[in-house]
Amino acid sequence: MKTVFITGASSGIGKEAVKIFATKGWNVIAAMHNPENDMESCVFDNIIQVRCDVKEPESVKKAFAIALETFGEIDVLVNNAGIYNTKPLESMSEGEVADILDTNIKGVITCTQSVLPHFRKKMSGTIINISSIAGFTTFPFQTIYHASKWGLEGLSESLQYELKPLNIKVKIVEPGVVKTSLYDTLTGVNDTIHTDYVENFRASYKSLLKNIEKGFMPNVSARTIYQAATENTWRMRYRSGADTRLVAFLHSLLPLSMFTLLIEKLTGLRQTHRQNFNL
Repeated sequence: MKTVFITGASSGIGKEAVKIFATKGWNVIAAMHNPENDMESCVFDNIIQVRCDVKEPESVKKAFAIALETFGEIDVLVNNAGIYNTKPLESMSEGEVADILDTNIKGVITCTQSVLPHFRKKMSGTIINISSIAGFTTFPFQTIYHASKWGLEGLSESLQYELKPLNIKVKIVEPGVVKTSLYDTLTGVNDTIHTDYVENFRASYKSLLKNIEKGFMPNVSARTIYQAATENTWRMRYRSGADTRLVAFLHSLLPLSMFTLLIEKLTGLRQTHRQNFNL
């Protein structure tokens, strides 16, 4: 029986992935901030819940130790834990910037470094990093989130060169807009946002909420994660959701200037000084 370690397993894509792997007969380590708050996973005998804050190296180390002590080995690591924010860069506090980068990038690095000695020893393993549509294209007022996801894409691409000779696969799943708790902390316009940004931010935020309302359910991406874990190939990217595939197609087809204009139109941005830009 194979074993998967999934971070950010208490809600959304992570929680759905836990269910899929468990029902398919895998041993599952459901890693989350507060295991005591998630009783739903307890109905499965092949799931153990462990506390794991990816921003705390000691927490991560302890979680992996528990997983190996319980099941003996890990076959797949799913780096799913992540957070989101939308706000003008100028309005982002030092703490908000650090929180996103520490979770979405450093957390992935910490978990990956923790599992690699085990994968090297058994000369096999798969690392699945959950990126995003935001990992290959950009949208307004998501600069730090994009920085984290583009960084994750680069990290994954480079890491494959190191690990392929050791028979360790690196894969990326790129969901589109998914109806998850990732967006629960969104606040819209507030007093931290300078008036020069308010009109465009309000339009962009309204567009974002509409997209979330039309978003995919998290089990769509969870199934893609399971596909990546069980597909015995060196394929790297798995795009989940029709919106992701459409945006990826348009991004590759259109010149950047046209794609940028398209995003501006879709998000309702006003460019009052367009004559000063060479697009």
